[in-house]
Amino acid sequence: DRREAPLGAEGPPPSLLITSSTPAVVVTEEVKVDAEEEERRRVICLVGLTGEGKSTTGNTLCGDPKAFVASGGLESATRACSFADYAYEGVPYRVVDTPGMQDTHLSAEELLEQFRMFADLAPSGVDAFLLVFRRGRFRSECRDAVVSFQAACGDAASAHTIMLFTHLGQVRSGDFDTELRRCTAPDLVSALARFEGRALGLENEAGGAERRREDRSIVHAAIERLHGERGGRRYKNGCLEEAKQWREAAKRRASHLGQQSHRALVELALAEVLRGRCT
Repeated sequence: DRREAPLGAEGPPPSLLITSSTPAVVVTEEVKVDAEEEERRRVICLVGLTGEGKSTTGNTLCGDPKAFVASGGLESATRACSFADYAYEGVPYRVVDTPGMQDTHLSAEELLEQFRMFADLAPSGVDAFLLVFRRGRFRSECRDAVVSFQAACGDAASAHTIMLFTHLGQVRSGDFDTELRRCTAPDLVSALARFEGRALGLENEAGGAERRREDRSIVHAAIERLHGERGGRRYKNGCLEEAKQWREAAKRRASHLGQQSHRALVELALAEVLRGRCT
């Protein structure tokens, strides 16, 4: 499907939303930008479990409810990476939506490679990863998603990551921030520490257009703040290759183990790490 992503009065020409149901990213039309425009553009990558609000968050950021197809249940509607380009307050943005982590239709390796394809849509790197969770109890699956994310992208991604909680309902973003800081759940506290306390809330559906505009502004302000804190330095895609080399080295070590049963256990453990179920 080809859909135009919305743009403000300023910014680059409208781009085409790229979607694909195949294992590879299919580019229907390459969006050409010059070096200066590429330097100005902020690149956002949405990461998280299926059904937590990733794609709907992408729609909120773009200001277009149809930019990405949202999943309403356990099955991921995003089976390959897709993107939309837009402008906000004169700044060009690209938001990349990734497949839901722990998608049961894919093996651990397939899921990992599918997720890593976001690099094809962000050749100059990523300014901010938004790690999306639904507001509520921070479940074991949420903890596992954090581990899977770092297994895929390496430790370098942590400095460019913001935890984003959706489905706030009538709770305002400021009140949610207070609620979050008071939380003592060990897994959530650990995750917040990993990302230096960067977290915020977003309501994508309730509250009407005014609420969405307000929350959209809060998220963009957080991205710009992170961009400033990093001095404009992005997460570079070379870090993906480093993480991949670590996993491949672990596999090679497992293949050299003498006892077949021991080797199988190590390979199983590595697959569990890729799915975030152990560390």
